[in-house]
Amino acid sequence: MDYALNDKMVAILEIIDKSPGPMGSWALSERLKEKGIYTSSATVGRLLNSLECAGYLEKVTNTGRSITDAGRKKLSSFYFSDHMNNQKQVLESVVMKQDLANFISVLQARRAIERETARLAAKNITDIELNRLQSILDNVAHHSENLEYIAQGDVEFHTGIAYASRNEILASLYSMLFPYGQQTSTFANIRKKFDYSTTHQDILNALKAHDSVRAENVMVQHIESMIEGLNTYWDHFSTEQKDSELGDTPTLINTLSTPHID
Repeated sequence: MDYALNDKMVAILEIIDKSPGPMGSWALSERLKEKGIYTSSATVGRLLNSLECAGYLEKVTNTGRSITDAGRKKLSSFYFSDHMNNQKQVLESVVMKQDLANFISVLQARRAIERETARLAAKNITDIELNRLQSILDNVAHHSENLEYIAQGDVEFHTGIAYASRNEILASLYSMLFPYGQQTSTFANIRKKFDYSTTHQDILNALKAHDSVRAENVMVQHIESMIEGLNTYWDHFSTEQKDSELGDTPTLINTLSTPHID
């Protein structure tokens, strides 16, 4: 059974992993104190039993417990998850800054990711997914004056392509990036000003033709045109946004876990 580790469990596994031999609860309690973790021997005993039941520790005759291969893997998994959470917080702290440089940085990151999702999607996309993407574009065309529909449609379109790539890591990276900044009214106004409906259709046509090279190239051109739009119209629309008192980080849409079609 896979157990979630609390801080004390992690400390116990780390101490036993570094120990030259098996450790008992008393010695472990002393080592925990050295790390600034004060807990009773009874509590340590319960934690040891839990870790043993999970398969992360094993008893060694009467000398104490040692870590198992499963325990070492669990520690590695914990370190990786902790690292990813820290990196996500760093990402959030950077991209949530509402300034031109950070907006462009997000788009540059998207360009690197989405050129590949478009290329892979051209190979892997199904007819059902193609029809869904066309429905998204048609829906946006019927609500071309509505900034919220423009923002919603843009994210659903790009999310649909990310999922169609069949690369879960790339899709996850895109889903981490798209909520930040790009869903503000500033960005939606720039989308409307530049009218990206044509380039969206060009991307979809390349996907329909299963032309990987064209899909990648058109996607890159599309995102570069968004960068150009930001550079050209940022001052005008960001001032309008402040005047309308939308707040520091106004959001027009919610994060989407899967592509949605009305």
